[in-house]
Amino acid sequence: MSAYEEQIKKLEIQKTSLREQSEVGIEPVKPFNQMFLAAMKFLANPSIIWEKGNHHQRQLLLRLAFPERLIYDRDTGYRTPEIALPFKLLGGFDMKNVKMVPPHGLEPRTYGLQIRCSTS
Repeated sequence: MSAYEEQIKKLEIQKTSLREQSEVGIEPVKPFNQMFLAAMKFLANPSIIWEKGNHHQRQLLLRLAFPERLIYDRDTGYRTPEIALPFKLLGGFDMKNVKMVPPHGLEPRTYGLQIRCSTS
């Protein structure tokens, strides 16, 4: 009985401590702008992290890019993985079909013809 009462006292103290911590609030570790820029840099080119990062960073990259475990088949190799939502959204832009404005613009070319007006 005394062991249960002691455990209840410890849990009550822990409960009070957690309640106080939740009322104070938690400050972010880094400013929002800094974290946002880091996330955008990662999404823009994750291959940089893969090439220059250490083993831990590569493992983190795999977990961020593929929400489920990669499936490996002995005969065919890795199966097509499920891709995380941010990469699905960014992958939707097919840059092969994008048509850019040509260097000369959209108006018809004049091929160097000059119109001269004379006032006489």
